[in-house]
Amino acid sequence: MEEATREYDELLNKLSDRLREAYNAICHAIKIRHNQFAKKKLNFLAKRAIKFVPPAPEQVLERLPKEIGQMKEKVSAAWRRVTKTIGRQPPIVEKFCERIEDEIRKIVTAEAPRDPILKPAITFFQNSYFVLQLPGLKPKYYQQIRGGAMGSACTQVLADIYIRKWESQFSHEQHRQRELYFRFRDDIFFTTKQPPERIEEILQELNKKDPNIGITWEGGKTVEYLDVKATIEIPNFRTTVFRKLAAQPYVLPFHSSHPPHITRNIPHSAALRATRICSHSEDLYHELEKIRITLLLNKYPPRFIDKHIGRFFQDLTGITTSETLLGNDHSKFRELVLDTTWNKKEKRQINFGTDILLHFTYAPSLANFGTHFHQIWQEIFEGTPLDDIPVIYANRLTDSLKHILVQKKPSKEAIKLLPTSSEAK
Repeated sequence: MEEATREYDELLNKLSDRLREAYNAICHAIKIRHNQFAKKKLNFLAKRAIKFVPPAPEQVLERLPKEIGQMKEKVSAAWRRVTKTIGRQPPIVEKFCERIEDEIRKIVTAEAPRDPILKPAITFFQNSYFVLQLPGLKPKYYQQIRGGAMGSACTQVLADIYIRKWESQFSHEQHRQRELYFRFRDDIFFTTKQPPERIEEILQELNKKDPNIGITWEGGKTVEYLDVKATIEIPNFRTTVFRKLAAQPYVLPFHSSHPPHITRNIPHSAALRATRICSHSEDLYHELEKIRITLLLNKYPPRFIDKHIGRFFQDLTGITTSETLLGNDHSKFRELVLDTTWNKKEKRQINFGTDILLHFTYAPSLANFGTHFHQIWQEIFEGTPLDDIPVIYANRLTDSLKHILVQKKPSKEAIKLLPTSSEAK
């Protein structure tokens, strides 16, 4: 026990010395560059240097189980040597190690300084407001007191962190049993060999684990997860594209004001997605027909559809028709596209220090202006210092009706109109 205590004290001293060096460096920089700051501003770090485990508490917590295990072995060996006994670890050693581990976790967690990124995030969630202004009435303000604003990237990150903690034990058990477990946001897919009654018990226990999370579930030989419909066909799954009943056959309309490369890639990407999802060639055939119908409904010309879906077939199989892909080698070609690096072309990286990046708002009449732009550039700057500098012509999209009609941020005039106590209620 004394040996383990001495080793832990040495670890604390080493880590404290590292913190003290960083503290002195910060004080030195502040004293030289900002005389108005006094050293006492950082005294709270000096006071904490001996208590908490720097420089990264998360690393300490990550390594703690291994260190506790090593301590347990050494203490047990000393116990057996002194008592001259041979056998398993005595219960008193187990109790001691558990107590030490709990105390260390408690101290490190309580004394560790907060992540500076966390403070603005907390401020964001505690100050989530929205304004509603009906025609002819003054704007009313509402504060969201639970959760975060829907659609906010910060809210999605918080949800992932929250659910990751909630699912940790269950997902670990799934991996231990070598079962599948996937989650995207709040949608979960997993497999199990447990009987239906036991599955019901496990899910009900999970539902009681956190009052802020309520789960509904469905299971069987066929389930839908995101845009995939999976059916058990021993020894594998049969997967097809899943669409909700309310889903509309909508993609970006062909005559929308977007650069040509976007509309060219829509048939190509749709065929790639279908090939990745559909595990059987007959399902892929039907899905490709649905893609053609959807594109026709959105005013894509038949020749345009055939050309760019054929471009996908050419990239994958070497011919512009679907015969090879839908034939006996369908599984081989599907394995190729399941690799996310398939057909990825290496793009030249933009050097923002030297390259000139120019954005222009796109209009259909400017569809081919990029080539003309570079020709003009060469004519004007040939033989000048700008001759060898790369210039990049890029399009900036015009605002859609959604951006024009829906304002996510209220105007400054509306913000100044603070609600009265009666209106707030």
